Amino acid sequence: MANPGIQQLLTVEGEELLNRIKGQGKENSAATDKNTVAGTGAAADEKTAAGTGSAADGNTGADAVTDEYNGPTESAGDFIPWDVYPRPQLRRDSYTCLNGMWKFRSLNNDCGILVPFCPESLLSTVEGEIEYGETLRYERQFTLEKKPGTGRIILHFGAVSREACVVVNGIEVCRNNNAYLPFSVDITEAVKSGVNTLCVEVENNLSTKYPYGKQKKDRGGMWYTPCSGIWQTVWMETVPQIYIKSLKIDVDDKAADIVVNLEGNAVMPGEIMTAETYALKQKESSDKTVQKAGEGTVSGDIYLTSDRASKRDRSGKTDENGKARAGALKALWNFLSGSGNAEGKAGGKNRMYAVCEGKEYPVVDGKIHIEPEEKHLWSPEDPYLYNVTIYMGEDTVETYFALRKLEIKEFGGIKRLCLNGKPYFFNALLDQGYFSDGLYTPAVPALYEQDITRMKALGFNTLRKHIKVEPEQFYYDCDRLGMVVFQDMVNNGVYNYVLDTVFPNFGLRGFDRIENGRPSVRKNFREAMIATVKHLYNHPCICYWTVFNEGWGQFDADGAFKVLKKYDTSRFADATSGWFKRKESDVESLHIYFKKLFLGSDRERPQVISEFGGYVYKNNEHSFNKLNTYGYKIYATRSDFVAGLRKLYEEELLPLVKQGLCAAVYTQVSDVEDETNGILTYDRRVSKVEPEQFADIGAKLQAAVAPENGD
Repeated sequence: MANPGIQQLLTVEGEELLNRIKGQGKENSAATDKNTVAGTGAAADEKTAAGTGSAADGNTGADAVTDEYNGPTESAGDFIPWDVYPRPQLRRDSYTCLNGMWKFRSLNNDCGILVPFCPESLLSTVEGEIEYGETLRYERQFTLEKKPGTGRIILHFGAVSREACVVVNGIEVCRNNNAYLPFSVDITEAVKSGVNTLCVEVENNLSTKYPYGKQKKDRGGMWYTPCSGIWQTVWMETVPQIYIKSLKIDVDDKAADIVVNLEGNAVMPGEIMTAETYALKQKESSDKTVQKAGEGTVSGDIYLTSDRASKRDRSGKTDENGKARAGALKALWNFLSGSGNAEGKAGGKNRMYAVCEGKEYPVVDGKIHIEPEEKHLWSPEDPYLYNVTIYMGEDTVETYFALRKLEIKEFGGIKRLCLNGKPYFFNALLDQGYFSDGLYTPAVPALYEQDITRMKALGFNTLRKHIKVEPEQFYYDCDRLGMVVFQDMVNNGVYNYVLDTVFPNFGLRGFDRIENGRPSVRKNFREAMIATVKHLYNHPCICYWTVFNEGWGQFDADGAFKVLKKYDTSRFADATSGWFKRKESDVESLHIYFKKLFLGSDRERPQVISEFGGYVYKNNEHSFNKLNTYGYKIYATRSDFVAGLRKLYEEELLPLVKQGLCAAVYTQVSDVEDETNGILTYDRRVSKVEPEQFADIGAKLQAAVAPENGD
């Protein structure tokens, strides 16, 4: 690197991963891929230590493709990184992981790349520089022993940064332009028995029109190295002709209501396609040699998704297409429930039901109501999860939920954030989700668990996931280990250092910072915000959404808040974290650096300090940049740092809790590149604070938030 102060840092797990790759010979390690996608993947065991399980036996890589590329195509030997089930809340037995060594080509590279690590990261094994705005090309092969008869093959991407085009056997199957959210496509019509070629072309131009988070070409300070290309798991599964596409789980402190969304095929309202007719339609479709297919399409006249069944026109009345879809959906439910056809009646009610803790619950019009006899409420101190298995015709999925309720209530004239009916202090840390060797992606999934348990041992119960959406493994680990998540939306639009950072930090916060003037930029943000809420909605750990952070790309904050609350009324929402507040928000949210901590002026809302601290103790041996240091108060020794941290909490924060403070977010979990204000070093090898030095603070904060009379 050009900067002599920059040093490469590896986590312990990342070092082990690279040694494994080197030991197997990166340049000569291509093996024959034994993966199949015809329902042969093994189910992940939900009760393993890391909360996930292993993939199918026999996943061994694939043959190198002989074309214009040089180097390997597949994973080294039988090693597949991140080989854990990637969707913990909708699990099937069918699972094939496509991570590993792919072919990779860019302007400065013609080599192998270790997926799911972005090419800018050490763990990707890519050495050449990435030019932003260029096209990155990924390629690999997979083997399909036999195409399923009436089933479908779905290809999934956890996240690709940013604009991706996916091609299977020369057929473009989908495009996607959000760098932080998953997408999938039905590739049944594009695949064949035998060897198949999967190609992904990606461009990350760092456009501010789209959500980009902390990525910046000229990294430094609080802006970090960009993450391009594939950075989450690529995988496949097989599903029946009619299958569960998604679930929506609403909970309170008494019951859970699960809405099941189906994907299926119907000829006309009231008719169900037989296997013979379906096969004929598929043959007719394949004979047309369609070169492009939209997401999830089979053919236009038989496609149906249940969550589109109630399409309405502008007058609010259901249009004819909506009526047709609704009728076809009803036919699907009738088919699955066993009414109206001999095959269904033979199966009876057992075709469509759910099981939770040994008890059966019916599925009525796609809805499941589960009210456990004994209510075991979820909290960070007792993160109890209810496991559920849902049977829908030929499809079976596993999921889970937690009972918990979030409210704003008044105690002693003070508005409090409450969990399960009682005031709760959310003792939080800012969590940027960056890792020294994998950037957006930790070397192994277990690093999420490690971060969570280390922070809990220090007395923290909440992580503010800062303008990044993680793989679902992170949220599942927070669900099962008991860590609340305050989830940020990922920013887009312009950023102005003077107006958005300098002036507000010195008290100039009274004016409204309005950005994102272009309609297309606003539209992209709203769409990403809604998609983020829908994607993460079922995770009980998420208790709080942040819409805008410090005015970055802020526009019509009141309107954005109302849109978010339309999709989720069950959680707290912070419209403007830091400054530039408007009228609408569940909380008043302040960022306080360089000054003594204080409460805001709006006592009609719960008070939150959503960023503070940022104290620095720099361990040069474990720092990314030896020459530059970024933070808000610097300590020369570790003991002074710990003493200063305790003083901040005991003398400044604790008194405010009694006055009305409901949550506080200290900056931050770990160092990130130039920033050395973390509790952990960037490589996660050193904790600057030990539990015995700090864990008692959390108990004091929780005691301070409780009302004196308990009511």
